[in-house]
Amino acid sequence: RDLGDITLMPHVGEPKFEFGTTDDPDSGYRSRISHSTEKAEAGYYSVYLEDPKIQAEVTASYRCGYHRYTFDNPTQQHIMLDFNYWNGNATRNAKFRVVDERTIEGVRVVNGWAPQREIYFYAVFSEPFSEVVAKIDDKEMGAVSEGEGRKVTLAAKFNKPAKEITVKVGISSVSTEGAKLNYNTEIAGKSFNKVRREAMAEWDKELTKIKIEASEKEKRIFYTSLYHSLLAPIIFSDVDGNYRGMDGKIHNSGNEPHYTLFSFWDTFRAAHPLYTIIEPERNESFVRSIIEKWKQLGMLPMWELHCNDTRCMIGYHAASVIVDAYMKGYRNFDHEEAMKAMIATAERDEFGIKYVKELGYIPADKEGSSVSKAVEYAYDDWCIALMAKAMGKEDIYNRYITRAQYYKNYYDPTDAFLKGRYSNGKFTNDVFSATTIYHSHYVEGNAWHYAFFAPQDVEGHIELIGGDDKYIARLDEM
Repeated sequence: RDLGDITLMPHVGEPKFEFGTTDDPDSGYRSRISHSTEKAEAGYYSVYLEDPKIQAEVTASYRCGYHRYTFDNPTQQHIMLDFNYWNGNATRNAKFRVVDERTIEGVRVVNGWAPQREIYFYAVFSEPFSEVVAKIDDKEMGAVSEGEGRKVTLAAKFNKPAKEITVKVGISSVSTEGAKLNYNTEIAGKSFNKVRREAMAEWDKELTKIKIEASEKEKRIFYTSLYHSLLAPIIFSDVDGNYRGMDGKIHNSGNEPHYTLFSFWDTFRAAHPLYTIIEPERNESFVRSIIEKWKQLGMLPMWELHCNDTRCMIGYHAASVIVDAYMKGYRNFDHEEAMKAMIATAERDEFGIKYVKELGYIPADKEGSSVSKAVEYAYDDWCIALMAKAMGKEDIYNRYITRAQYYKNYYDPTDAFLKGRYSNGKFTNDVFSATTIYHSHYVEGNAWHYAFFAPQDVEGHIELIGGDDKYIARLDEM
């Protein structure tokens, strides 16, 4: 639910500045809908808003949103801009300025999962509004030309009835000037249908990289899944290359985009390996963005959103993404800088890594999610070792190939589970549960799932458990 920061809502009647509640939707500007009226395609969405009787449609370019609202009864028309709408983020500050009778610009600064995101916007309406009224920090202000506060909601009112109103919104992490430049470059002067066709053509180019022979139902499932797999990472830099980096400063990515939204724990297993097949050059660009983030942050990000490290999930799986590309021959990035980034991250003392270096395991009484963290570190360390060996760095290879075997330090031969150990070295059998999900020693899984997490040493893991037959039986038991 992150993003969706510049929230628009078309309506009729007197403006209501609050969203309204589920119990009493008529208390605010929200509207009832029927899912039967929804239509979703790559690059397009529409739904009929039953209360104001408006067909709402949206499409997009890389850095801009494009809204089209068709009114059944165009009287007392207005369009809300709610910078306080809850999308999992609290508004730190919102600021706006009415540029002219068709344009509003401003910024929303939010705090949430990502510590701070700044979203600048430049919104251009197809029809001139008669006035913009506002409610700022619980005070209704009447007509305004600019304003600022922590809780800001605007209503652009239209006295001259218009059957259709469009709104083009450029966004930027840098400035309103950047948002305006994105708007002027990508969608100014274009019709809604043209931008929709361009979006569809871009998606068609990506989705046709894989062709299958199947029934229509199977094709729908497959290409929907492929579409989902390509929704992120996303372009973060403006058309001139400027973007707000991990350090909060403005950087420039030159002739290529800078990317954001790297949820590494979710994507290192399958999504990025897929990109090396169907998007190898773009995946190299992802790696170049990741290296820039390390330069700004001082470590590889764990779960990066709008150039904020959310510190979410575990591991340093950016290493897996980097090494996967390198070992498959996609090496159009600074190898030495990448190695430096991976080592700097793997040698920090945070998140239990200090104990890995000192003890060879993470004590369960010192660090939460100890088993999951440690065995995933072991995999990432193997990745580092693999690339180091390919680069001829034997000392680095030896250090990390040793750490890659540390997963065995959690192996309890009495039941063949990878389980936590206390500072005194004893297994945590007093609190162990093989089937409890969100057990304090495991992340989004249980002991059964993590019992098999040794992708860097499958043959060694089979041998640990007692050979093929016992391993097969254990898999069957799971």
